[in-house]
Amino acid sequence: MNRNTVFSVTQSIIIVVVCAALGLSLAEVSGAAGIAPLLSVIGGIVFGLVGVCVGFMVRSPKPDPEQHSGATVGFRIVIVGFMLAIAGWLVSVFLSQAIGYWFVVVGVLAGCAGIAIVRLQSGTRV
Repeated sequence: MNRNTVFSVTQSIIIVVVCAALGLSLAEVSGAAGIAPLLSVIGGIVFGLVGVCVGFMVRSPKPDPEQHSGATVGFRIVIVGFMLAIAGWLVSVFLSQAIGYWFVVVGVLAGCAGIAIVRLQSGTRV
């Protein structure tokens, strides 16, 4: 297998595992007992697999790095902020609420900065 295939499979596995953890965290927060946590994890896995399949269907060839505009960079910053907020949710549910809170705060601020970059690069006022 080449490096791109390994990287793609690794990303897909991470997406499915994070979705499963989100399902388990929702069951944990609701205080569900019995089979509900297992069903939540299965639901998260299915949700992650659907997302990975849709991603494979709509992916396009890798663009030239020199063609990245500021708006593309802004969208990437928004995605990183979203991932930090998800990580903060998981940290606050399973480990420490105080630490998770700061992950979420940094994620939301990064997302807002990314949105501002996109708006500035598209020529609209913030």
